[in-house]
Amino acid sequence: MPKLLRFLAVNCAMGVAIGLIFLGMLLATDTANLRTLIWTSSNPAIALLLLAMGLCVTFGSAFIGTAVMLMPYNGKLPYDDED
Repeated sequence: MPKLLRFLAVNCAMGVAIGLIFLGMLLATDTANLRTLIWTSSNPAIALLLLAMGLCVTFGSAFIGTAVMLMPYNGKLPYDDED
């Protein structure tokens, strides 16, 4: 796998993990009665899945964007393959 794709995948995985941790904290603290609203709905699996996917996309893309913006630039791209 090219270095740049591995770099993006690792940062995306970290963002997704943070998003799932954030979801767990939201449900554990029952912020704005969110946990109660989800568990009393007619289909809690869909509500939980939609919330989890939204948080994963948001945090994953935020981590990728931050990592790309913080990459150093010295006249050449740091992840160019010279092989």
